[in-house]
Parts: sequence; C-alpha cells; structure tokens
Amino acid sequence: MSIEKADRVVASVVAAVGKDVHSQSSVADGLAKRLEGRRWNTILEIGTLRGLSSAVLACFAEKVFTIDVEQNADRQKVYAALDRDIRSRICSIVVPDNDSKVLLVRALSFDFAYIDAGHTEGQVSIDYGLTRKCGEMLFHDYPASGSGRNGVSLVLDATKEGVVTPCKPFAWWRAK
Repeated sequence: MSIEKADRVVASVVAAVGKDVHSQSSVADGLAKRLEGRRWNTILEIGTLRGLSSAVLACFAEKVFTIDVEQNADRQKVYAALDRDIRSRICSIVVPDNDSKVLLVRALSFDFAYIDAGHTEGQVSIDYGLTRKCGEMLFHDYPASGSGRNGVSLVLDATKEGVVTPCKPFAWWRAK
C-alpha cells in the first residue's frame, strides 16, 4: 500500500471519530511519510494510545501486533472506523504490566518495530532491548519533547549498536 492509502485511512478515522483523534493526525501523517515506499511482513508497535498509528502501520504490513499496558476508550472507536482490510491486519493486545509485555514480545516474530510507549530512560531501554532483534525500529518523540519525555533521546544517543538517524520527531535505529 502507499502513503495515499494511509492518508485516506487517517482522514476516514478523523471524520468518523472526530476531535478525539484529530490531535494525533499530524503524528500519523508524519509516520506515513517515514514509511513511504516500504513494506514489512510483521510490525510490532509498543505504545498504542488511541490506535491511529496502528491503522497507519497496517498500510505498510501484512500484520501489526500492537501492545499497550493501558486500554484507551478511543482505540475501539478508531478500529471500528477502519475498513475491513486494514482492521484485519491489526492485533491489539493490552497487557497488565511490563513483565507481561516482556514475555509477549520475546515470543513474537517481527521485522520492524515502532516505539511510542513510556518515555522514561528506563522504559525506552526495556523497549529497545526487546525489539532490536528485528534490526529496524522507528521511535517517536526524538529529540526530547519536554515533560520528562527525554528517554528516547538518552537511550538512542548513548547506544553503541546500530545506526541512529534522526528525522524529527522520529528517529530510525537500524542494525549495522
């Protein structure tokens, strides 16, 4: 699929759900632009919130596993607004805590990860450690965006593995 498909998905969700997800549409648009021209079999998303990024990711993969430690009422509204093809690609999983997330991610096979979860240095370190096995990740909120959300920058700037490529407000990490 293409960035045009992702744009249509975002527009249809915003039209159906309204202001509840509109604030996220610029992040979703930026995400689609970063993924343009790419295709993966399975994407893992950690940190889902309302689910709009899951919908965009589903335009670039056969399957999206999305994991969060909290349920969000808007997520089901977003998924209900998706067409059947996109919705069928998303497997949304809510886990009770980080320990459960660790066990689940270790059992999954995926070839790309999108990280937009906890933004503390400790949380980003956990997610980075769990997902780097796929060899390619995109992090949201790089560089630091204030309010204690500097963990992404701290972890990626300190890593000695792979190559980090900033593309604000995202950063790619790729294995060498």
